[in-house]
Amino acid sequence: MKLNVKNLLFSFSGRIPRSAFWITLCILFPLGILVGFIPYQSDVEGIPQILLWIIFVGYSILSIWIALAVYAKRWHDCSKSGWMTLILLIPIIGFFWFVGYLGFVHGTKGSNQYGNDPLDIQAA
Repeated sequence: MKLNVKNLLFSFSGRIPRSAFWITLCILFPLGILVGFIPYQSDVEGIPQILLWIIFVGYSILSIWIALAVYAKRWHDCSKSGWMTLILLIPIIGFFWFVGYLGFVHGTKGSNQYGNDPLDIQAA
C-alpha cells in the first residue's frame, strides 16, 4: 500500500492503517516538544522574540490540523466518524480509550463507507 503524504497529513477523508497513525504520532510528538522550547530561547542573538513565538504558534496550528486529520482517518478505518476524536475531552478515560482503540484495534476488513481497506493490496 502506498500512502499519499499530502492526503495523509491534510485530508480528513479516507482511511489509514494503525502503522500510519503511530508513525505520524511518533514524528509529531517529539517535534512538538522541541518546538515547544523555541519561544523560551531568549539567548538566540539576532532573532526577535516575537519571531520565535510566531514559529511556535504556526507549528502548533499545523500539528493540530495534521493530528486531527490522522485521527479522523484512523476512526474511519474502524467504521466510525472522525467526531469520535471528541472522546479526548473526557479526562483520563477518554485518552486511554482513544489510544487503545486507534492504536491497537484492527480496522474494518474490506471497504466501508469511508473507503477501501488500506491494508488491501488490491485497493491501492
